[in-house]
Amino acid sequence: MSSTPPAPPSPRTSVRRLPLAGVLRPNKPSDIWFKPATSVVVSAALPNLTLLALGRLDLMMYTMAGSFCALYGHNLPYAARARALAGVVLGMFASIAIALVAASLLSSPAALVAIGAVLAAAQKTLCDATRIGPPGHLIFTFISSASLFAPQSIGQVPGHLALTLGAGAVAWLVGMAPALVRPHGPERRATARALNAAEASSHPAADLHARFFCHLTTYCRLGTRVFRGASCSGARRKKGGRAMTAEKRGGGGMSEQRRARLRLEISREAARLFWEQGLAATSGDQIAEAVGLSTRTIWRHFRSKESCAEPIVMQGVVTLMTVLRSWPRERSLEAHLTAELARLGHEKPPVDLADEMLAMKMIRLADSEPALRTAWLMACDQTERELCAIVGDRLGRPREDLEVRLHAASAASVIRVLDEHIGTVLLSGADLGELQDVPALARRYGRAIHRATGGAVGDPVA
Repeated sequence: MSSTPPAPPSPRTSVRRLPLAGVLRPNKPSDIWFKPATSVVVSAALPNLTLLALGRLDLMMYTMAGSFCALYGHNLPYAARARALAGVVLGMFASIAIALVAASLLSSPAALVAIGAVLAAAQKTLCDATRIGPPGHLIFTFISSASLFAPQSIGQVPGHLALTLGAGAVAWLVGMAPALVRPHGPERRATARALNAAEASSHPAADLHARFFCHLTTYCRLGTRVFRGASCSGARRKKGGRAMTAEKRGGGGMSEQRRARLRLEISREAARLFWEQGLAATSGDQIAEAVGLSTRTIWRHFRSKESCAEPIVMQGVVTLMTVLRSWPRERSLEAHLTAELARLGHEKPPVDLADEMLAMKMIRLADSEPALRTAWLMACDQTERELCAIVGDRLGRPREDLEVRLHAASAASVIRVLDEHIGTVLLSGADLGELQDVPALARRYGRAIHRATGGAVGDPVA
């Protein structure tokens, strides 16, 4: 038996566990991750099944080059997506053409690698310049690099390129096909993402980042491109540009007044584009470019491209509603309208003439565009709500009273019909004599409202 005392037990060494849980935990996928994947599967099915039926699956590499074009453009509205996909197909065609010609003419691996490096640099530069979005230049580089080492003769190149171009055309059709079912799907997803970002910006750090992004994207161009194509003075452009730039430089969140002004600026450009090229031919990207904002900012303030017309359409009734709010009880409506409209003829009106003309154009365009008709009817609904307060005050009844609401609805209908008539006269080039006679125009409004309400609205009240 040994006399050596047993060694004391060594203290247990604590081992720090590797933080593998966070690394291995799957993150939430992109909200449209399945769309590019599904598009490639569908795009590849038709050409590859055709090759299978012909017993030529050895040519599948060239058709897959075109099919992979379906990965792009899923975050864009369909008008912009059509252009983007066409550019992707042409870019893929050009890349494959260079690679196949080089593969058929050169046998030196070093030369082929050098050409591949130049192609990769050019592809990355173009993808970054056009902001094509994910997966960016990676697909181009991967496919063109593989094509550089595909053995073939120069006589086979045209046929292989035709396969790529045909598969690319199928990918373009697959990418545009959802527009037949959900023509505004990308805009709605962009709006949802903008709302989620706005909700997340309640955190102070996120709010700082959101304000910085907004200031960066709207820098310098917002106020200077206020209204092109109408009778706006250069002084107004410069003043607006300085004011908007100064506001964007200020700190803090966007106030309601600034938000309303920004919405009106966007609405002006949207209305101009709608009138010049039509509603269907105008995209959210074009509106954003005209104002000088990002498309994401447009969808943060408007739910759809058609709703961009709402602020400018509302300007069509602002002047009349401003006059009606100041209607004294002791004066008839006809006399009040005559005096106030004559006074506004010599003073600065509540709404710029250019905005009123744009509003008239949108009201006229609403006859053939149901989506814009909605914006006009929303403006009329707001007019009716304000008339409830005005009529209720004159009749000594609450605005919720049924009789008050009926009279307000009748008066609002008169204003809607007469505004539409005035817009038609102004834009059709007809005789403007009836519109230049301010007392006669005031009498028409006053008497029409008086008759429509059965005499309840229009007379002086004690």
